Amino acid sequence: MLCTAGAKEIKFWTLNPYTGDFSPESCNLGAQVRDWTGLCFSNDRDFIYASSSTGDFLCIQVRSLNVKQIYSVCSGGCGSITSLANGSGVLVGGGDGSVTMFSGSGELLVDERRAQILGGVNALSVSADGSQALAGTSQGYIYSISLPDMTTTMHSENPPAGVNCVAFPIGVSDRFVTGCADGTIRVWDLNDYTVPTRAFVRDAGEPMCVDYAIECIISGWQDGGIRCHDCETGELLWQIKDAHRGGVTALTVSHNQRFFMTGGFEGDVRVWDIKSRDMVCNLKEHKQTVTQVVCFADDTLALSCSRDKSIMCWDLRSACRLTGLVQKMGGINCLALCADQNTFLTGGQEKKITYWDVREHDPIQVIDPAHNDAEATCISITSSGSYFASGGTDQQVKLWRQKDGALLVEGTGHSAPLTGVAFSPDDRQLISVGEDGNIFVWNVYE
Repeated sequence: MLCTAGAKEIKFWTLNPYTGDFSPESCNLGAQVRDWTGLCFSNDRDFIYASSSTGDFLCIQVRSLNVKQIYSVCSGGCGSITSLANGSGVLVGGGDGSVTMFSGSGELLVDERRAQILGGVNALSVSADGSQALAGTSQGYIYSISLPDMTTTMHSENPPAGVNCVAFPIGVSDRFVTGCADGTIRVWDLNDYTVPTRAFVRDAGEPMCVDYAIECIISGWQDGGIRCHDCETGELLWQIKDAHRGGVTALTVSHNQRFFMTGGFEGDVRVWDIKSRDMVCNLKEHKQTVTQVVCFADDTLALSCSRDKSIMCWDLRSACRLTGLVQKMGGINCLALCADQNTFLTGGQEKKITYWDVREHDPIQVIDPAHNDAEATCISITSSGSYFASGGTDQQVKLWRQKDGALLVEGTGHSAPLTGVAFSPDDRQLISVGEDGNIFVWNVYE
């Protein structure tokens, strides 16, 4: 037996074991017009339970395919339904975050207990022994629910939308921060993959860039604001409104933790004092969106790249441009400074990875992978300078040897373009994030 449901119709299918054909028969729903979101059989296969987008579910007798009972559950629609393993009822997940346990069977189900969790419940699964259930929600949480007492424990947390940026603190390898398209800044613990700290900002769009300062996290947002959150509590400490018109597109904190740099949608590069939050200088040379800013180790020089094909080297003490390099074709998406503090790498619309020297106007090396139709969107170099990683529109994470540009390995897993890669300071792990909402942790071995 097989049952299927969708928009306003439920069909029951019977398999002919001799011919292999399925014969469909529509269930008699009468006046019950719904969009159906979930189905399950009772354990004795006598009934079909069908949850709907209107917040109720039907009990349909298999023998007659007639509706025997309608059970109201919640507001916000029912997103999932599953039968309990011991045959004593069903669990129903609601769009309002409720998980309701009905005991009994068929026409005699009774609303017995209810649990409340964060986010609309999209998926339910009961363990084989019936002692617990897992519930997945629209906000990216997975909860473990003990049965039958319905006590809940958060099992794991996942980004519910695309992840735009990722960064490690200086010298700390077991924690990193991400900015998610749902307006959330999350600190992740690599020891157990939990989220000890999170901060949510409403009405600011998405966080586009993020970095660590002293005991705080600084992020740039679509609304043009810069925000600073406590890295332990997630509390908003301060904000700079209208830092860049059109949005903050790049951000980095200096190594001495005294200032930070930002790039904007309109091509501005700005330097800010962390303590006073005053703008120290405004460097306006780029004509289009600044995609990345990087400070040199001594914090006296900085690099910025842009979609206007240019790379600028800035003297931060005198607030002036030292050199300007131009790529012949295509805007530049990403930049990474090498350990020698003279060479750096870029990737972008040219679909190549380019080696530059700040003292020379032309590239010193170009990696042009065969049959490469992908833009590099992010680059990260190990602290030792031996390797670098790139991610791009081909959804692959690539590990390269820095000295000769040899491609060592590709990592497959993302299902959308990558938005960030970052090596841990000890070079043992690589974090990749993407528009698919996935965060991948890769172990890196010599």
